[in-house]
Amino acid sequence: MEDYTLTEITVEAQDLLLDPRNPRIIDDPSKYICAKGADYTEDWIQNDTLKALHQGKYNVNRLKKSIKTSGFLNIDSIFVKRYGNSHYLVLEGNRRTAAIKSLLQEAELPEITKRSIQKIPVKVLDVKSGASEDEIITNLLSIRHLDGPLEWEPMQRAFVVYQSYIQTLKN
Repeated sequence: MEDYTLTEITVEAQDLLLDPRNPRIIDDPSKYICAKGADYTEDWIQNDTLKALHQGKYNVNRLKKSIKTSGFLNIDSIFVKRYGNSHYLVLEGNRRTAAIKSLLQEAELPEITKRSIQKIPVKVLDVKSGASEDEIITNLLSIRHLDGPLEWEPMQRAFVVYQSYIQTLKN
């Protein structure tokens, strides 16, 4: 029997909290944006986390452009856990969430894009009593990032770009 469940629900984008202790953006626990017991809903914590995710190496601007062009596509799950009464802390999907939050701050946003990012499908992690939430989260993130999708090689990427280009020319 599993020590946890993942339930898909749809939540308001503003109810998603970026994880200020995300190991992707800060790999040294002594440099985390805030302490584990801090209130992650505080504006300064969310703003500093958003700023950290906008470093070039995370390609958030590329994600923003993709979402702005195609809308938010629920291709890969965003994993969250309940945080307080009305928020959800993003465990997996912080880059996508950062892109969504940044887009929602833009004044000029296509209506179709706006509609696609106001409510976001997420999978909520519920840990059974007696199980270690930290161990389960570490295991899920390890599976996703260590044994997860394999990045395509340059020729595979080029072929898909070529196919997309040819398809665009036909339309």
